[in-house]
Amino acid sequence: MELLSTEQQLTGIVTTGEVLGLFKDSNPLTVNQIPSRVPTGAGPTDLGGLVDDINVAGKSPADRERILVRHVQQPDGTGAWIVSIPGTAQWSPVSQENPADLTANLRLMAGMSSTLKPAVQQALSSAQRQAGVQPGSEPVMLTGHSQGGILAASMAHDPQLAKELNIREVVTFAAPVTGMALPAQVNGLDVGINGDVVHHADNQDTADRINQAQISCAAPADAANNFATHNSHGYAERAHALLGHDTDVIAAQDFYRRADGVFLGGTATTYTFELQRPS
Repeated sequence: MELLSTEQQLTGIVTTGEVLGLFKDSNPLTVNQIPSRVPTGAGPTDLGGLVDDINVAGKSPADRERILVRHVQQPDGTGAWIVSIPGTAQWSPVSQENPADLTANLRLMAGMSSTLKPAVQQALSSAQRQAGVQPGSEPVMLTGHSQGGILAASMAHDPQLAKELNIREVVTFAAPVTGMALPAQVNGLDVGINGDVVHHADNQDTADRINQAQISCAAPADAANNFATHNSHGYAERAHALLGHDTDVIAAQDFYRRADGVFLGGTATTYTFELQRPS
């Protein structure tokens, strides 16, 4: 008997749950822009800075998912975009007002529709219009921790959406995204910490694709258990300590060669959005 894939198993769970009134995700999300804490400033300069932005985005009310959309402009006048997406906010199987929930995890991992994807696209397009930039005319990097990484990879996994948004880089932390193949024009970098069980939740350890690189970092000495290594602040600490510009990790060096002077450095204008399921 042929075993079902992880994606097929999750699809079965979601489909069965929907019959029982669980995992509902059909109504479009409300996308509200709020004032950014630091509207303008220096753009992120390294992988640690990308996780720091994800952590800033994660400081949101319990019933909302907050994301950062940053327009990075370089001294030569070129521009690019970084979308920072935090991880799971709540684990109830009954869909809550905060869409960063168990429902989103299962649906995204199963390759099913999720209202988070068009909501993130709406936020990005809104920020681009405010900046006077035609959507799709400047390159985009999607970054995320845990569920945020799943969402980022899922969006880029769709060739039409990746082309429409001009996605060029996907950087994920603690996200089980190895099985999500990316279009040829998109580069993926997946960062994990040894012992993080969530990072391997897709049961696939190696992406055998030239445009998807993986980095495994040693766990912090003070990590109490496997779940402690999953914390986004721990990922920020590891990235700052091990994956700066002076790193000897080849995948990180390759990333910096692509991202420096495009997505990293320069001056950033930040647009902050909150996503919420209608009551």
